[in-house]
Amino acid sequence: MDTPNPPGIDSNIGDFLLALLWSLAGLSACILGLRLYAGAFILHRIKLFDYLMIIAFACAIIQTSFLTASVHWGLGRHTSFLSDDEMLNSMKFITLCQGWGIASVSFGRISFCLYLLQFIGSSRTRKWLLYFFVGTQVLFNALTIILIYAQCGSHAEALWNPNLGVKCWSPLVQRDFGFFQSAWNSLTDLFLTILPATIVWILNLGRIQKLGISMLLSLSLFAFIESVIKCDMIKELGPGVDITWRLAVFHLWAVSENYIVIIGASIPTLSPLWRRGMRNASDLRSYEMYGNNDSSGRAVSIVGQSRSTSNVQKTVANTDSTSRGYSSTSQEHILESEIVRTMVVDVSYSDHGKLDIV
Repeated sequence: MDTPNPPGIDSNIGDFLLALLWSLAGLSACILGLRLYAGAFILHRIKLFDYLMIIAFACAIIQTSFLTASVHWGLGRHTSFLSDDEMLNSMKFITLCQGWGIASVSFGRISFCLYLLQFIGSSRTRKWLLYFFVGTQVLFNALTIILIYAQCGSHAEALWNPNLGVKCWSPLVQRDFGFFQSAWNSLTDLFLTILPATIVWILNLGRIQKLGISMLLSLSLFAFIESVIKCDMIKELGPGVDITWRLAVFHLWAVSENYIVIIGASIPTLSPLWRRGMRNASDLRSYEMYGNNDSSGRAVSIVGQSRSTSNVQKTVANTDSTSRGYSSTSQEHILESEIVRTMVVDVSYSDHGKLDIV
């Protein structure tokens, strides 16, 4: 996609860029909404990493909005077909969006790091590694934002308008540090892909459960792939290139990475919704099996309730819950947080009036 069409053809990938990014934004909004619903109404607690993910999503939406404005002015078209006014405005909005994008992916990774801290247990090595990557995410991404907006001093407009005659830093400074920042983000994604597997594999679970949970917690692999591709594309940016076309292709991968981080880090937090759905399905099956299986009227209760019958048979199911919110164990979001006890009592009368209880 990043190879320009032959001269004379005014092609435009801006519409494709916006369709993809806003679709990912909608999917991210749905998954984030389910995450917050699970935290607020099932676990009854919204934690710090949830708020950080909300901030990450808000930053991504702002970035996508600026990109939408930039596409309106010519982002995604070849520079040779743009007027001076279109060129300046497209570069203005692309410059304004960059800081929000860097902040989004940084908040998203930090949120997932804090989420994984719950599963570390007593391992100080893993804990300090997570803190280390949280710190470097803050440091390197903050420096990148500063370099973007400080390279022309107090003359902010000179960032997208070279006609002002303001002396700025060489564009290679930002490009080279951006390459380092993207490489470090790729390493962070790789770390966040491998670490969950090392945590889950020491839990007292079956092999299939371990594999499934490891895959669920290792969705950062997709963000890692996106980050590597974006890192490779940075070297193609710089003076003298078809910048409005190249930047469109670059941001296709860069902004997709932001939404992939949000989606991949939020899917593991949806396990309470899955457990509730499975439990409701189990209750429904219990009703179908026992609720209407006797034409003589000797019905039994739905699991979890108690209902009197015709004094011939009575089934009582009691459920004890060890926790209605977050547990303090390392498996609190992934494994079942309740112990269910079912007690069946049969009461019947013999022909001689003798009462039997089983």
